[in-house]
Amino acid sequence: NEVTSLIRSGATVSVLFVDLDKFKSINDLLGHEVGDDLLVAVSGRLSEIVGQGGLVCRYGGDEFLVSIRNFSEKRVQRLGDRIVDGLSRPFQVSGHDLNIGACVGFAISGRDGDGLEELVRSADMAMYVAKNRGRRLAVGFCPSMRETRRERLKLEEELRYALSRKDRFELYYQPIYQTLDRSLVGFEALLRLRSRSGRFLPPDVFIPIAEEMGMMEEIGEWILKEACSEAANWPAHLIVSVNLSTVQFASGRLHAIVAEALDGAHLSTRKLQLEVTESVLIVIPESVLAQLSDLHTGGVRLSLDDFGTGFSSLNYLWRFPFDNLKIDRSFVSETGQKTRKSQAILNSIVSLSTTLGITTTAEGVETEGQMAVIEELNCDFVQGFLLSHPIPRSNVQAFIAEHAGSAPVFAESKTVA
Repeated sequence: NEVTSLIRSGATVSVLFVDLDKFKSINDLLGHEVGDDLLVAVSGRLSEIVGQGGLVCRYGGDEFLVSIRNFSEKRVQRLGDRIVDGLSRPFQVSGHDLNIGACVGFAISGRDGDGLEELVRSADMAMYVAKNRGRRLAVGFCPSMRETRRERLKLEEELRYALSRKDRFELYYQPIYQTLDRSLVGFEALLRLRSRSGRFLPPDVFIPIAEEMGMMEEIGEWILKEACSEAANWPAHLIVSVNLSTVQFASGRLHAIVAEALDGAHLSTRKLQLEVTESVLIVIPESVLAQLSDLHTGGVRLSLDDFGTGFSSLNYLWRFPFDNLKIDRSFVSETGQKTRKSQAILNSIVSLSTTLGITTTAEGVETEGQMAVIEELNCDFVQGFLLSHPIPRSNVQAFIAEHAGSAPVFAESKTVA
């Protein structure tokens, strides 16, 4: 009511829509009581950042609204940036160090809407743009975002339709090669979504939305079963690597789901590698560590994906039972230029991994120049368009017949029970 009265009086009012990252995973992994305590801590920190000149309220779930008056666009942007920075710092809640983050969208009265409801909608649209641009950003509303919002709603509808039928999801397989002789050692399973119009939708667009909509646990289970079923038809030395989402750790059933997928396909654990990104590890490290340790003890290989993308910590390599480390493509893309800095970083990563007894995979290799550097550094495995694009399931057997070698390169594993 107070904000509405200010708008009606002609005062300039700005609304900031704050959406928390990773809250659902924390709520699911540690329980609603911890989740509620985290929301209280977030509310307190938001109030400190905004100060007495603004109003902070919880909008619903993991969303907050902030309203301020008589701020210029530059000042609103600075406040949004401060909120993003402030909520990116760890929270100490109920004995846990919790790392979340936030996206912020903002709208200004008169320019982006005349009433509070319209301002909230505009700020909400801007927040979704911030998410699509990579999260942990503050973005102001502009009229073109209305079309972006419409596209988002269409994508949500496509995902609901695909999940109800499953035939819209497809797996493509990215070959993995041994660097030394470029022999085929396995494939990484990659999810694709075919829209009702027949075109493929980019996974970096639809997967985050599927996570937000609570779909990724079911989709992830489908991927595991499909990938294991396909790999059961390959030669014994070829592995399949499957990416895991943060939300798949929430239920605590990951070990059982993996075991069911392996048993259903009659697939040995030595044929399966699971990939997790560093972002998975920073949410609830203790819970994730326990589940990964159970899987590793059961014989499944574990790979740390996208190493070096912002959260890199030697602590992860020390505490978590990784067998392989994937070097992010952003480092690989610089290698062809033979820049001193990029090669020094790559050399350090490979040397550290070798010392720890962890193999390395370079992803995103697209040129012979990049390949030459990767070979020189003695990186164990390689993926990228230079050697092969991802291929559809229907072409995998023919590809194997043409490219597969015969010498196994991965150690024997136990059986998941």
